Amino acid sequence: MMSLAILEPIVTSDGSIYIGAAASDSSYVNYAWYVFKSTDGGVTWTEADKFIDISPSSNYLSLMFKDVNENLYAIGSRYDGTNNNLIIRRSADAGSTWTQEGSFLNANVGGAKIDENGNILLFGTKSNSPLYDIYSISHSCN
Repeated sequence: MMSLAILEPIVTSDGSIYIGAAASDSSYVNYAWYVFKSTDGGVTWTEADKFIDISPSSNYLSLMFKDVNENLYAIGSRYDGTNNNLIIRRSADAGSTWTQEGSFLNANVGGAKIDENGNILLFGTKSNSPLYDIYSISHSCN
């Protein structure tokens, strides 16, 4: 049996639908995050991305969004046995390939915003701390 949590869908201008999900195996030891894509209104789905980098691991997808150029972003956490590390993945080709845009050690994601210059700003907490920090990646969406 697999445990599954699904995020809100993203719809791009060509009508493609993207859904992010986090899932565990039946032992609840190995977790991965996935991005699924549908080009037929949700009738069929294909796996666009699977992120798991260590085993056993806990990889949680927290949020997804698109920028003005319809680059897709998947942002989540990877637990390394001691701390959560915030991971940012990006696709610039409609989900065909994904690259890691950045990571922040000992951090959890709380939310994201694209500023007026197209830079991505993230906010979240440090692991084991109630205090919020602002993280940014210099990749411009413009």
